[in-house]
Amino acid sequence: MPSTAAWRGWQEFRVARRAFEDRSRSQCSFYLEPIDGSALPPFLPGQFLTFSLIVADSEAPQGASRAITRCYSLSDRPDPAHYRVTIKRVPPPSDRPDVPAGASSNHFHDHVHQGDVLKVKAPAGHFVIDSNTQPPAVLIAGGIGITPMMSILRWIVAEQSARTVHLSYGVRNGGEHAFKELLEQLAAQHPNVHLNVAYSRPEADDLAGRDYQHAIRIEVAVLRHGEGEMAHVPSEEALDRLRDRHAQPQHVDRQAATRSSTTPPVRRTRRSSSTTATSTTCRTTSARKA
Repeated sequence: MPSTAAWRGWQEFRVARRAFEDRSRSQCSFYLEPIDGSALPPFLPGQFLTFSLIVADSEAPQGASRAITRCYSLSDRPDPAHYRVTIKRVPPPSDRPDVPAGASSNHFHDHVHQGDVLKVKAPAGHFVIDSNTQPPAVLIAGGIGITPMMSILRWIVAEQSARTVHLSYGVRNGGEHAFKELLEQLAAQHPNVHLNVAYSRPEADDLAGRDYQHAIRIEVAVLRHGEGEMAHVPSEEALDRLRDRHAQPQHVDRQAATRSSTTPPVRRTRRSSSTTATSTTCRTTSARKA
């Protein structure tokens, strides 16, 4: 798989279609095709795209605009026909309605439509699955942090179908449960894929055992399924528990979505080691991101 940029600078992509991925219609996928019709080279599952956008300037006179740059994780496995990113609309904080809504996410949701052309940089980033080994993969995500995990999961079932995957995913309720049908379909079709879903605030029509397994926040507790199999773990305590279970620290990666307009996703650096870990763990958390 490639490790360098597929092209330099900006390239134009046309939005082939849009699709909402959750019941509340707050998370929308954008399928992007190169306008020159060329086949896309593969990327590393877990990488992101960088976009150059012209958006309305909420702090300037009406009609004014400004240029911004944003990074969004690819949310599907490599496909020569298109890229997919999934973007959650970011409203003002509930306790601060005077704070502007996320500039980029709201621009995508309100103004980027099928047929529009976007300027995009090649896939980049180091928060990726190790494709050279096949230990059990433990994927941990909260909210819109599911996007790089979808890319990784979809790649694993296509390229390493015998590899065991444990995905722990936390959201507030079923309305925000992204990719629900697809995830359940992947688990049903691939016995090695194990889902562990937590709703922190389940709604009346969310059914335990059908829609989710735990009515808690994903970072509150360590959940296990089966003998010695870890599902999801919190922060530094998570690393200690993973080390105790023979998962070497160089195989534990974490990424946090941030509100920064120019900084790519944060990652804990992977160090080289000849030691084979019993699991590869990726963890993303959802923070306020424009």
